[in-house]
Amino acid sequence: MTIHMKSFVALEMPLVLEQLAEHCQFSASRELAINLLPTHSFDVAKYRQTETTEARLLLKNHQHVSVGNACDVRDEVDRARLSAILQPIELVRIRSTIVSSRVLKKTILGTGNQFEILCQQAKILADLPELEHAIDCCIDDQAEVLNTASNVLAELREQVKSTNNELLQKLEHITHNPNNAKFLQETIITQRSDRYVILLKSNFKGRIPGILHGQSTSGSTLFIEPIVTVELNNQLQELQIAEQQEIMRVLRSLSEKVSKYAKEIEKNVEILAILDLAFARANYAEAITATQPILLTWTNNNNEVLNNARHGCPLKLLGARHPLLSPKDVVAIDFVVDNYTNVIVITGPNTGGKTVCLKTIGLLSLMAASGLHLPVESGSELPIFNRIFADIGDEQSIKQSLSTFSSHINNIKNMLASIDSRSLVLLDEIGAGTDPDEGSALAQALLEYVLQNGSTAVVTTHYQRLKIFSHNTDGVKNASVDFNPKTLQPSYNLTIGLPGRSNALIIAHNLEIPKQITDRARQLLSPSDQKADSLLADIYEHRETAIKAQKQQDKTTEQLEAQKSELQMRLDSIDDERRSILLDGHKQVERELQSIRSEIDDIRRDLKQAKLHNQVLRDAEKKVRVLEEKLVLSPDDSKQYQGITTPHDIRLGDHVYVARLRTNGVVVALQNGEAEVQIGRLRLRSLIDELRPTKNTRRDSDNTQNKIMDVQIKSPGMELHLRGQRIEDGLDNLDNYLTAAILAELPWIRIIHGKGTGQMRQAVREALKAHSGVKSFRTGEQGEGGDGVTVVTLE
Repeated sequence: MTIHMKSFVALEMPLVLEQLAEHCQFSASRELAINLLPTHSFDVAKYRQTETTEARLLLKNHQHVSVGNACDVRDEVDRARLSAILQPIELVRIRSTIVSSRVLKKTILGTGNQFEILCQQAKILADLPELEHAIDCCIDDQAEVLNTASNVLAELREQVKSTNNELLQKLEHITHNPNNAKFLQETIITQRSDRYVILLKSNFKGRIPGILHGQSTSGSTLFIEPIVTVELNNQLQELQIAEQQEIMRVLRSLSEKVSKYAKEIEKNVEILAILDLAFARANYAEAITATQPILLTWTNNNNEVLNNARHGCPLKLLGARHPLLSPKDVVAIDFVVDNYTNVIVITGPNTGGKTVCLKTIGLLSLMAASGLHLPVESGSELPIFNRIFADIGDEQSIKQSLSTFSSHINNIKNMLASIDSRSLVLLDEIGAGTDPDEGSALAQALLEYVLQNGSTAVVTTHYQRLKIFSHNTDGVKNASVDFNPKTLQPSYNLTIGLPGRSNALIIAHNLEIPKQITDRARQLLSPSDQKADSLLADIYEHRETAIKAQKQQDKTTEQLEAQKSELQMRLDSIDDERRSILLDGHKQVERELQSIRSEIDDIRRDLKQAKLHNQVLRDAEKKVRVLEEKLVLSPDDSKQYQGITTPHDIRLGDHVYVARLRTNGVVVALQNGEAEVQIGRLRLRSLIDELRPTKNTRRDSDNTQNKIMDVQIKSPGMELHLRGQRIEDGLDNLDNYLTAAILAELPWIRIIHGKGTGQMRQAVREALKAHSGVKSFRTGEQGEGGDGVTVVTLE
């Protein structure tokens, strides 16, 4: 994207990048964030958006993923290339960066190929085990060189320790000798010029032979190195010098290894910065409650002409919020433009939100092209513009002798030289700052020029001429920000299709300007202006009435749907209770029959074992026949229990009723208390307890798989009403409805979720996006229910 820096600043993109940089963990990624520029390439923007989405999912599933303690060590690596010896703290920073690269690479690649872009980046990170191990063996986390750095160093340090102890013992012998007590200022040992000395009173100079290394400020104390310790002090210093030389040799060796892997380390830093920037974009998206926009390609049909204006690409920002404003305070706007509209003219009172609306559109376009998710609702769409121009605010310059009008004209002149059919032009108070007649005429001419070039433009104005021009010109639409003249407060809502009212005379009247003045002002208005204002007033009144009626209708519909849902739940509960009672009765009958059978068996056994009189035998046989007759249910009793079976009676090949879907199917597999049911062309898994055998159940153990038949599925209807339901309940109903609609092979359906706060709408569209059976979805047209309806095309 060609960056027009004045527009870039005017749209407050640098402030967004500063907020983004606050989410970066090290300097290399912060530098990338501050210098992040939007792209004009659709493919690059799509790549960045996908990368941000992957980062959000990764951080959601692995909350502790980060670049760790990585540092931008490219300066240290450059110095190592020039044969400089790196300091221990610099080597610790390099080791931390290598470790962070290794850990992050392992974490990302450990997710499989779930995150394609992040995995591609992670694979570039180089593992440097040799260098990591070398630094780890030589330097600890506090940047101290370890004894394990070399055998020579370990031996030297042992000698230093031994010599130091011997020296201190000799000095302690001198200071603790009772004969020397009166000569010493204190019985302590200190150092001067890296040599151990004792504190001798100045008036006893020479009493303890030695070398003078100075005296105290008062002159009362002399710092003496006793002669007997000079040789040991010399040995200690020689050993310490040798130790430092060995340390420098170790550091030089490590620095050479760093130079050897310089390219790999620098590449790791670059990749870590890219990944950290992706994580920063993900965290920033969470912070502003953002969603991934749908990026649109520019239409290839640029030859289509509407009044000499080539049509461009639709722009749909739903629930759009300015990212720099608090979500609690900002009013979200819906900005929807079709691909036959090039110019939107926003009118309305001052402080009504026109400029914020303008900035929001421009800023979100820049953010989308930079790979940032947008503070909008799901389903928002926009193209990637080649250029974005904005003339917002007052750039009056005393130094350059430029008025407000002149500065605006200069900016517009520079824009006009570069705009094309893929440019976005944003003009605040177009034509203002000069004579209203000439300014409005100039503004209309500018819009006609923009229209001829096929650019997309959004402008704000107070001019009546531009309202009329927008109404009468193809490719141009009016829009307005609402204002309550009674409370004198703006609502900040944007309405596309209606021009705004000035409300100046109404406001003046409400602020108690004398009536004769406001009446006279109305008389001075031209008849056409009066007529236009009266028509607008009627339109707004009818609109408010329609909105109230729609809200009341929605409320009533929600109540009816809630009652219907409650009744259906009661019916389902009664049906389940009836099945349970019948099943319990069936089991009771079976128990009683089993008892009777046992009693018959006992009687027969007794008859065989006893020799009885003939009459007794006849009586016994009669009892047996009576009991056997009890084993046969009456036709009415048999009918009562027909079709009532236990879940364990379900077998392969059974025709069953799936209660959850209210449809029939055929059991094709059984496992672990679950059944796989064939319903037409669809197979699904269900708990066996949710299935009921139907009357036409057929079992054939030899040919089960070959006897599956297509089942006629009843249509669930073309609409699903979710208004008045909780989001969780609504999503469950949506899932069941989608399954039923797909089974019924419906081509498309309508989901009626209402407008309300927009939360149900967003949840529904997120679910639709994730459902494999949904081909596409869109917001309802004006005659279909508008934003309160989502139209879904099924696979």
